[in-house]
Amino acid sequence: FSIGFTEKSYDESTEARLVANKFNTDHTEKIVEPESIIPLFKKLIPDIDEPFGDLSIFPTYLVSQLAREKVIVSLSGDGGDEIMGGYDWYRAQSLINTYKHIPGKRLFHPLIHKLPQTRKSKGLINKAKRFIEGAEKLDKYQHLRFMTNIKIDDMKRALTYPMMHDPYQPILNLHKGKGLNKNMYIDIKTYLTDDILTKLDRSSMMVSLEAREPLLDYRLVEHAMTIPQKYKLSPSTRKYILQKSVQDLLPKPILKKGKQGFTIPMKHWMRNELKDYVQQKLSHENLKEMGYFNPDYVQKVLNTHYSKKRDMQRHIWAMLSFTLWHENYVG
Repeated sequence: FSIGFTEKSYDESTEARLVANKFNTDHTEKIVEPESIIPLFKKLIPDIDEPFGDLSIFPTYLVSQLAREKVIVSLSGDGGDEIMGGYDWYRAQSLINTYKHIPGKRLFHPLIHKLPQTRKSKGLINKAKRFIEGAEKLDKYQHLRFMTNIKIDDMKRALTYPMMHDPYQPILNLHKGKGLNKNMYIDIKTYLTDDILTKLDRSSMMVSLEAREPLLDYRLVEHAMTIPQKYKLSPSTRKYILQKSVQDLLPKPILKKGKQGFTIPMKHWMRNELKDYVQQKLSHENLKEMGYFNPDYVQKVLNTHYSKKRDMQRHIWAMLSFTLWHENYVG
């Protein structure tokens, strides 16, 4: 079961079809249009029971819904990135020491920051911007910057009241050890537990689908954490040992394809099809009445996103998610 998009840089339906053909499996796919997302705002937020800042809740719910039409139990591949070194930010952190020794690197920073975001899901310019912003942080904050792609200063300015505590502190408390395994341990204890698995559990249970995670069998996880870093992250390949173990099973285009992530073209939809809805929910009047967000600064965030100076979709969704939750539970 696979979800696809008309925006090609986000769409992996071709690759999903390739694997299905290779193994001669029954394959079902669905192309998601932006018009189908607004009704899900009203459906998902009440059922999640809390403000939830991960946009991939939408495709996860839709693929669960699609699967439930034919099966009652499904398998998901979550956990492979956290135990085998699959995320882009692991590669970024492995390059920081090299980056720090590049002479005159700061001369390029103003230029990189001025370049507009591209339409692609990632793209070279988007990756360069994120890498430089993360590399400029103190060591203990680099992983957080790469992982969240949200500047904490932006969120502080968006709030009406000052933050009482550092929201990153629970994550920083886990900042022990060194190298790749340290960062994977942080992700297993936070991102995987409180985001990825929460998202899958809520989405699948909403449609009465049971989702199982074979890569998170505790014996596999414990063994994976003993594997040396060089077998997980090579200079050219993430999840190196996992890819080597299946290289004779999967079609070569799948092995060569870069990390995609299960995300949606929300940054484009927020500038076009969903713009009116976002503007309505995050209007000056609504935010002033709710009292948590600074309406003037939120409008600056929206304008920055609309002008393509920065991709602010995660900031916008974090505030929108909270606003929708507040409407349902507080009034």
